[in-house]
Amino acid sequence: MSVDARKERFELVEVFDRPMLFTCLRVDRNTVPKGLYLYEVRNDDDQCGIPVEIGRWIMVNHWGTLLSATPIKLEPNRYNNNAYRHIDPENDWNYTGDLCSAKEYMDKYLLKKFFLLLSHKSMHDEHTYLPSHRSDSERLHKKNK
Repeated sequence: MSVDARKERFELVEVFDRPMLFTCLRVDRNTVPKGLYLYEVRNDDDQCGIPVEIGRWIMVNHWGTLLSATPIKLEPNRYNNNAYRHIDPENDWNYTGDLCSAKEYMDKYLLKKFFLLLSHKSMHDEHTYLPSHRSDSERLHKKNK
């Protein structure tokens, strides 16, 4: 059984010093809002509730699911079509104690991500354009005038 990401209340966690959403359930990938990345978390072999690995998908020792506004760099596995990253539970994972929906998380962190990208681009490019209804050729034509 899996849950609908649009209806679930998640725990807000910090993983690799970034805010993310966590649930101990599997999330239906078809319900994850655009702009969020889904990862699954592996529990330790002794089943002590210690997250030890993040992957695209987890079959054995599934601890839960993460949703993130930013991608997590994973190392490809040469034996299957998956990729993983080990977690140091003492340093890489922190429960904040807060609950939040995917919409609340997106409103806060995707908007912040957009403005950070925009400000970074504008510092390095004298011609920063916001997305618009104009085609690329119209923008280039206007820029060259």
